Formats: sequence, C-alpha cells, structure tokens
Amino acid sequence: MLNGSFERRIRTSLGEFKMNFWRVRCSKCGKTFAPLGKFIGLECYQIKKTVGSAPIQIMPDGTGFKGSGVDGLARKGDLKVVIGISQQGNIFPLASKGEATWKDITDEWDRNKIKFKDGSILICDGYRIAKG
Repeated sequence: MLNGSFERRIRTSLGEFKMNFWRVRCSKCGKTFAPLGKFIGLECYQIKKTVGSAPIQIMPDGTGFKGSGVDGLARKGDLKVVIGISQQGNIFPLASKGEATWKDITDEWDRNKIKFKDGSILICDGYRIAKG
C-alpha cells in the first residue's frame, strides 16, 4: 500500500540530481520502506553514489501506475526510471521522474552537463522512449 513519497538529492561522478522515492507500507505489520531505494542500495542518509569513469550500462523504463487519490478518485500517472550498472556490477540511480517525458529527463541531464563515458550501452525496449 502506498504511503507517500520523498525526494533525495544524490551526487554521482556524472553529476547531481534529485530523485523521488515512493514509500510503501506493509498492510500486516505497518512497516514502511522505499523499494527502489533498497534495490539501488541507497542507505538512509546517503547522498553520494560512486559511479566511476568507466563505460556503464544505462537502463531506462517507464510504467503507468494507478492508485488511491483524493476524495475517492483514482490517481493515474506515469513513472520513468533510469538505472545505471557499472562494469563492477554496482547499480545506481540516474533519474526517477513522475509525470515527465523522456525529453524532460535528457534536458535536465543537458542542463547539468551530465555526459556518459564513450562505450556506455543503452539497454531498453525503445517503445516508451520513442513516445516520450
């Protein structure tokens, strides 16, 4: 069950960005956690991830979501996430945006002068990226 969200500012060797994390709550025990944060290995108060200067694998994906909204109305949206994988197999965040297009994400990278090392590989299904 969704239990709000929070934003974290994360610094990497590719630049600094803000990432939104959804918090979920267990319906049995009531414990809350952020699954994406656990997946990418981000500790509670960690604000820096080491990426390195080697080529990386870049994996973007987008998905629609539907959940409880305000006043009994359903809330629908779109979430886009970009995850990087270093040559050592370390997973790290590159972007997470709700209600944004892929162009919004790449424009933000351009504004922050984020460049990927030559030899980096983009792994995607291509459908959602092409549509925005």
